[in-house]
Amino acid sequence: MSQHDQVLANDTGANFRADANNALAALFGLSSGASAPSTTVAYQLWADTANGLLKMRNAANSAWISKGPLADAFGVINALLDISGASGGQVKFPATQNASADANTLDDYEEGVFTPTITFGGGATGVTYGAQDGFYTKVGRKVAFSIRLTLSAKGSSTGAAVVGGLPFVADKYYGAAVGFAASLGGTPVAAPHALVQLGGQTIALYKFAASSQAALDDTDFTNTTDLVISGVYHV
Repeated sequence: MSQHDQVLANDTGANFRADANNALAALFGLSSGASAPSTTVAYQLWADTANGLLKMRNAANSAWISKGPLADAFGVINALLDISGASGGQVKFPATQNASADANTLDDYEEGVFTPTITFGGGATGVTYGAQDGFYTKVGRKVAFSIRLTLSAKGSSTGAAVVGGLPFVADKYYGAAVGFAASLGGTPVAAPHALVQLGGQTIALYKFAASSQAALDDTDFTNTTDLVISGVYHV
C-alpha cells in the first residue's frame, strides 16, 4: 500500500531518489490504501483496500467513481479499458451500439436469433410453419445470417414470395444463397436464389425461367416446402 502527495520537493540526492521511488510506487500501486489519497487530480485511480474496489476520480475532481472489484483482475482491466464488465477471456459491447465513423474502429458485436416469415404478394393468410429458425451474428456493419423455413401449410395468399424478419435493415442489395430447397411445387424450379432488399429486412426469392429470372410465387410452393437460406449484408 502506497500513497504520495504528488510533489517531489528539492532535497539531497538520496532523499530525492527515495521520494521519487515512493511517488512511483503510489502510481504503479494505484494509490492503494484504506482511505482516499489526500492529494487528488481528475481521473486519478485509487485502489480502495477497505472496500475492495477500484475507484477513479471524476472529471471535476470532486468525487470518486467506483469502477469494479479489486478481487477480479479482469474486472480491473475492464474498468480501465471500458469494455462493459466482461469476464476473463471476453470482450463485451454495450447493448446499444456506440457507433464510430472511424473505419478502423470496431464498435459493435452481437449474436442473436430471429423469427423468419414468408408472404405471398404481401399476404400470409393461412400460412403455418413446421420450423421458423433464424440466427445472426453482427460484427460492426456486417451481418451474417442463416434461416430455416419449413411450411406446414402455404395458405391462400397469392403472389411473389418474400422472406421477412431479418434483424437489421440492409443498406444495399445483397445476394444470398438458397443452400437447400425441398418440396417445391408447380413448374420445376431451377436454381432458386435470393436477394436481400435495399432499405428493408426482407429477402426476395427468384428462379431461372426461359433464360431469364422470375420471382418465386405461391405456385412454386407446397404445404411442406423446406428452405435453408444464408447470406451476409451490411447495415
